[in-house]
Amino acid sequence: MYKPYKQAVTKLMTLANFESTTKTNIKGNFHLERITRLLKYIGDPHASISSIHVAGTKGKGSTCVMISSALISCGYQVGFFSSPSIHKITERIALNNRPISEEDFTDEINELWPAVVKITDDGDIGSITVFEMLTAMSLHYFKKKSVDFAVMEVGLGGRLDSTNVIRPLLSVITPISIDHVDVLGKTIESIALEKAGIIKEGVPTVLSDQLPVVGKVIGRYAKRHKSPVYNSTDIIKITDQKNLKRSGSSFLFSLNKRKLKCNVPLVGPHQVDNARTALASLAKLSEMGIKIPLEKATEGISKLKWPARGQVIRKNKLEIFADGAHNKASGIALLKTLKSLYKNITNPILIYGSGYGHDPSEVINEILRINPIIVLTRSRHPKSIPVEELERELLQLKIPIYATTKNTKLAVALATKLRTNDSIIIATGSLFVAGEIIEIMNNIKPELYQFIKN
Repeated sequence: MYKPYKQAVTKLMTLANFESTTKTNIKGNFHLERITRLLKYIGDPHASISSIHVAGTKGKGSTCVMISSALISCGYQVGFFSSPSIHKITERIALNNRPISEEDFTDEINELWPAVVKITDDGDIGSITVFEMLTAMSLHYFKKKSVDFAVMEVGLGGRLDSTNVIRPLLSVITPISIDHVDVLGKTIESIALEKAGIIKEGVPTVLSDQLPVVGKVIGRYAKRHKSPVYNSTDIIKITDQKNLKRSGSSFLFSLNKRKLKCNVPLVGPHQVDNARTALASLAKLSEMGIKIPLEKATEGISKLKWPARGQVIRKNKLEIFADGAHNKASGIALLKTLKSLYKNITNPILIYGSGYGHDPSEVINEILRINPIIVLTRSRHPKSIPVEELERELLQLKIPIYATTKNTKLAVALATKLRTNDSIIIATGSLFVAGEIIEIMNNIKPELYQFIKN
């Protein structure tokens, strides 16, 4: 590892505070004043970048990587900002779907750090958060690299997310469901309104298939902001869909009287819906005069990689299905995916861990339909729920727990002992749990962070 990189990451993590809000709550954590000022201090790099902005509850990351991969295949230089990272924090800032180098990541932190200090010294809006810093770093880096497009994934919500400082060419909203109710609101309407906050005056918006109530909320918001709204299901008509099992899906689609084939290497029926949204977004960009040969675009989608989203890991006859499902909608999608992959699901073992801000019972209640043996665990992420607390909450709901483990390594070891020849092991509850299981199975050295209390 590049030694200055490790030092730079440690410096970045001084901006994190997972136990209290005293460091950043002078004006609350969720507003755009800090990120706006930080960008101003570094020359407003976002003002000169052509971007695509993607929000939603589920599928926004997959849709982003599809759009990015398609644009790269069409010959463009593409920046991609995503969250969270799975194995290494550099994954969050990618150029042509390759993570920023340790050297460039280090340079970005050191170059922006004086502006971070200046904001703290200003004394009126608190200190920059890790996510705000990463957002600014990505935009600064993308400008430096003269990207043709930046695909920006919203972190949380939309209206007050740090990425919402951009004025994109196109806004995209993937399926919205109940999640993060402590921050976004307890109703689907309030959550939809927060997500709709990425819509900008006069900027077109592409929607995935949404619940009717969500469509109404977004439609009203878009109308107030004179943003034309396009439903992906109206733009892209899908036929002859085929389940390719562990290789994903293939389908034919029609657009403007043309018929083309698209292969999606991500497993699960829901990934076809994400591909539809990506293709609809590309079609709208094409209508704006951006040259996007559809054959090249679909070729890019067929080659993408996106870990921990329905990833099957095999090692020595052991197979684990790792997925970041963390709310009811993603639990339903996970169950559909499992049933599409495995003809008979017998004796399943569920490794489950969750983070604060999610309802743990939602995913488990869906997986209970296949009668799993449940092993609770905890990822190393500071916001993960301790297993004792998780167990108490689930037992109160009369959800049967077979065992608890202190970490994912112990969970894999126990699940391996419990499995029979026809068992499948499912690891889910958060992307952090899924990511750690992948690291364990594939001998990937984890990137450990030093959190310094201030």
